[in-house]
Order: sequence, then structure tokens, then C-alpha cells
Amino acid sequence: MSKSTTEEQLKAYSRWPEFLNTPTFFYRRELLNVIGYCNEKFKIYEDMVMIFKIIGAKVKIHYVNKPTVQYRIHANSASRNKSIDEIREREALDIFRMYQKKNLNVFNLIDLSVYYENWLRFKYKGLYKLKGISYLRKLSLFYWYLKLHGVKNY
Repeated sequence: MSKSTTEEQLKAYSRWPEFLNTPTFFYRRELLNVIGYCNEKFKIYEDMVMIFKIIGAKVKIHYVNKPTVQYRIHANSASRNKSIDEIREREALDIFRMYQKKNLNVFNLIDLSVYYENWLRFKYKGLYKLKGISYLRKLSLFYWYLKLHGVKNY
């Protein structure tokens, strides 16, 4: 993360937590004495919780530009397993409620757009069984903010 303060890192991660995930970060064991252990409620997104706890403890995260793991992606991998989609979505909503939301300000247009995008993801059911989320997402200022900063898909 190129943000200069932990407050900026926390704001950036609250807006878009997908950009930094396991196993792309390392920390010293001693840090667990400061932030505590993993929240066992989370089975899929425990890494996001740890990152929120680390940055929330005013510990800055630094970027290492070198490969640290090699993924083996296949049809039965957990990230592609449809049977855990419900758990994945429930955990993502809990993370938004417990960690992201408290770092967002509804009077900030970018943050308000993050609220809107989470509403689209978790609450919006569509009209007449048509969701049209790809079109509705384009109403989000955050969508255009990411596009302007070179993010192609999210």
C-alpha cells in the first residue's frame, strides 16, 4: 500500500478490501500480542479481519513487489466452489458491518458510493428477476474512481 499513514491505509482498505488478501501479507508473531488472534467466526475472510486489526492498531502495511506463493487454480478450488457462496456472502456482509462501515463517512461521496455498492451486493434483489447490477454499478462514484485509477475489474 502506498498510503503514507495508517489512517489513509485504513480508509483505503475499508473502501476496497479485495486488493490485499492472503497469502500476500506477512507479520511477526509478536503482533498477535497487540491485535489478538483471528476471529474464528470467519472461515473464509479471516485474512481481511486480521488486516483491519493490524492497520487499526496503527501498524503500517508495506508492499513487497515479489512473488511469495504460487497458486494452483482448478475447478474444485475453494474460490470457485459454488457450495460455499452463501457462507462467503454472509461473511463479506459481516465484515462490511463490523469493520468497513465504521471507517466510512456517509458525507463523503466516495464512501457513500461504497455504501451503495454494498447495498447492490447484499440487499438489492432486482426488479422482475432482473438485477442489472453492471448498469447500476456505473451510477457509483466509486466505480468511476477505480476506473480513473486504472482498475479494470473489481
